[in-house]
Amino acid sequence: MYRDYQRATQIINEIVESVPDYCKGDELKTFTYIYVTIAQRLRYNDYAAELIGRKLVGYERERAEDSVIQPASTIECLIWGRALCTGYAEVLKAILERLKIPTIIVRTKGDHAWNQVKINGKWYNCDLTNDADFILDGLKCPHFLTSNEDDYNFHVRYPTSYFENCNETISEELQEQLIKEADDFIKLEKRKKQIKLEEEAIEEKPGFIKRLFSHFKSKEGGKRI
Repeated sequence: MYRDYQRATQIINEIVESVPDYCKGDELKTFTYIYVTIAQRLRYNDYAAELIGRKLVGYERERAEDSVIQPASTIECLIWGRALCTGYAEVLKAILERLKIPTIIVRTKGDHAWNQVKINGKWYNCDLTNDADFILDGLKCPHFLTSNEDDYNFHVRYPTSYFENCNETISEELQEQLIKEADDFIKLEKRKKQIKLEEEAIEEKPGFIKRLFSHFKSKEGGKRI
């Protein structure tokens, strides 16, 4: 388990270090970049949610907790790419804290968890568990930097833990602009890495062909083939 935590921490460090120059000094852009990055890295763990719903007991419960539920509920979910709501919230909190953006996790009686973040002196709600698919599909996110009044969670899943009073909601136009900017940058960086790998493969190819030729030459006893 310690190794898993170390690896997850390493991934968090890599994400923090990947924050682009266009975000630096701008909390709103930095937050959005991290939000989109996590959405692209994680998928909701339906199997873990199913195991929780079964209300297992005894050994079966312990085994499910150790092998599936716990890894999906902590920052270790980054290793496997599958998370429950607590995993999404813990990862977002861990990364934003590294970037000096105040963050808390809000919990409900129904076992849901999301974040509240303080950006430019104002608190907002954000529920990445429920926004991730909207981000991947290029749609408006219903939980992206919302006020308590506008957020679905406060009307249906009212929190049982401490929460901040969030009084503002980011406009749809600004949300679209911020998410598109982050998504475009991430796609561009992925394309750059792909091109670099292709170029390295091309550079390696002549050496590979030479070794292959030498192999066949030795098989033929030095005769040309």
